[in-house]
Amino acid sequence: MALVPILAHQTAQMATIPLWEKIVLVVGVIAGIFVIGRYLLPSVLGYCASRRQMDALGVVLFLAVIAAAWAVDHVGISMTLGAFLLGMLLSASDFRYQIEATVAPFKQTLMGLFFIAVGMSIDVGALQRDWAALLVHVPVVLVLKGVVLIGLVLAFGTSRAAAIRTGFYLSQVGEFAFVLLGAAAVAGLLSAEGHTLAMLVVAVSMILTPLLVKAGDQLASHLRAIPVNAEADPAADLDRHVVVVGYDEVGQLINLMLEKANIPHLTFDQDINVVRQGKRSGRNVHFGDMYSTAAQEAAGLAKAAAAYVTARDMGHAKALAVTLHRLYPNLDVYVRVRTLEDQNELVAKGIKHAGTGYIESTLLRGGMLLQDIGMSEDDVSELVKVLQHNHYALVRAGYAEVDKQQQH
Repeated sequence: MALVPILAHQTAQMATIPLWEKIVLVVGVIAGIFVIGRYLLPSVLGYCASRRQMDALGVVLFLAVIAAAWAVDHVGISMTLGAFLLGMLLSASDFRYQIEATVAPFKQTLMGLFFIAVGMSIDVGALQRDWAALLVHVPVVLVLKGVVLIGLVLAFGTSRAAAIRTGFYLSQVGEFAFVLLGAAAVAGLLSAEGHTLAMLVVAVSMILTPLLVKAGDQLASHLRAIPVNAEADPAADLDRHVVVVGYDEVGQLINLMLEKANIPHLTFDQDINVVRQGKRSGRNVHFGDMYSTAAQEAAGLAKAAAAYVTARDMGHAKALAVTLHRLYPNLDVYVRVRTLEDQNELVAKGIKHAGTGYIESTLLRGGMLLQDIGMSEDDVSELVKVLQHNHYALVRAGYAEVDKQQQH
């Protein structure tokens, strides 16, 4: 975006300014945006937040973005680049969540207008006229991007299956290309015919994305890739072991309990950084997606005693638990859920060991509270058993009564 107007040599004003002066102006403006976005603007936003003036915070935010866009445009580079730089700086500030909430009401509308404008700018009739060129350009773009992405993913130590999927999933041209091509056309860097063809290449590559995703999945499954940083079969010598899916805080605690109990186990996670951290801690953690047949075989689920599923994404955790239960009926699947509704849903699907984490932890802490204020340990134990009886029947009744009163 910064190079487009420079490459185009569009304005006479910039043509009369020496190159070194252009560079100084550009560097100075970018440095100014960095200083303001990193230090001054957060202070102003903090003042608005301390006064609980959220409307003022939104006004300051939008004025800052407009000012950044105007500043970079004034020195002859893209307005989009200025707004992007300021947004990147604010995304690392303490106000990023409030900024996201402020922008959210405008985001969907502006995104809709953007894609409508892009769609209206594409000459559909050019598909018939330039179909021969598209047959050449689209495959070349897809192949080049796919090869580069697969090579990069493999270079970072990720499995072949993940590399193949990444290459196929992201081989299309992204929607930001519409912005870049539009800026190039306005600056005169692209002819009308070149702009039309480029827009068609982007659009066709995006249309092909579902087919590329399916092809990538099929190719990855045929390769039966081995999880990264793992031996050919981590569970080769294990039998009646436990497979932990997810190495978050809960997964780490389950690992520690199994280790102290001398129970054979291994863990899988989809975040390579988490896997590497676990290995540095001496844990038996491997990279892999449990939806993959190769990962399931590497984990030895067919001969495992149990699997414990934990994930921050509750929808993913529930779906995976149901999948493992259907594929391995003799496997005891444990899954941590957040609510009783989630627990009821999984129990109805045959997963007997679905449980909420907050109820048991609350009963434990509540029992400690009762003992500290004088209640005997036996009485506390009996109370906890009563509350746990029949899948928390008494707890459910209490919740139902509260909900009923709130409705009235």
